[in-house]
Amino acid sequence: MGQVFGTDVFRFAPCVGPCCGDACECECDLFVDSLAPCCWKVIIEGFEDGGTCEDDTCAAFNDTYYVKQTSQGSCVYDGTICNPCDNDLASLLTLTVYKSGSNYRIKVELDDHVWDKDFGESQPSCRDLTGLIDHLTDSGNCSSTGTTCTITPITSAGSAACPDNLGCCEGCSTVTPGLIVVSIRDIISAAPDSCVDCDIFNDDFLLEWAGIVRSTSCGWVHELPSLTCDAIYITAELISGNRIRVDITKNLWGSGKIRWEDLAPFQTACNDWDDYEILWSTESLWRLAGGCEGGLNQTPKPTCHITAWDNW
Repeated sequence: MGQVFGTDVFRFAPCVGPCCGDACECECDLFVDSLAPCCWKVIIEGFEDGGTCEDDTCAAFNDTYYVKQTSQGSCVYDGTICNPCDNDLASLLTLTVYKSGSNYRIKVELDDHVWDKDFGESQPSCRDLTGLIDHLTDSGNCSSTGTTCTITPITSAGSAACPDNLGCCEGCSTVTPGLIVVSIRDIISAAPDSCVDCDIFNDDFLLEWAGIVRSTSCGWVHELPSLTCDAIYITAELISGNRIRVDITKNLWGSGKIRWEDLAPFQTACNDWDDYEILWSTESLWRLAGGCEGGLNQTPKPTCHITAWDNW
């Protein structure tokens, strides 16, 4: 396994909103001095199949998640995660700090699954509410009866301490990989007097999940350190018909200067990609304006493979 170009980048998308400052700079009047965490880590373990879900599908719920304050002054935190039993459509994970009578409580809700705990009468400080909380209700196509739910207030500042959860992509059929490696080979200079740096594209590039792009596509992106041979981005996206497109391009999510595009739907789940080759055709490859090409008559043809990071 070679070194991947771009492994120094952080795995998740940059944080936005109130979670990105000091750990306890947010406000919720249920905490001492109204100083509340801006973010929580939620670890859920023990989901099993139930109802119409089978083949260990519900185990995809067992993971570590992050929830962020919904608005300034709110005692509610949420984040979206993928529902493995609903075509990977988004489910809302919510954490709420509240008061019942004279006691301070906290609950976590995931669809119809609820965990709740009474923390007593003492008003908590920013970092007090932590540990296992009790399972309360179970409903739906996954069984949470035997689950554990552990919460931790994030006490470090910045986006790295409170990353976004992995996105949902309908075409992936299982949890969408947050990172993929795109391996490109055999890009050449178009002519002796063309760009001499075309070989920079013959490498393994780490692409980060970029969310929903072009309104409907699921995308990943890697940005080169600088504009090289009239290109700066390596992008991958799922397009109609469960096909994959990879571009070497100057304009993010614009027309690719060099492009690979599947002619038929891929047959594996996205997180199972392991050296998956994107088919090439003469109609889907162009010359970079800066002087690089795949060579319309070139032998061998340039290749492009995708591997989910967990399989790298």
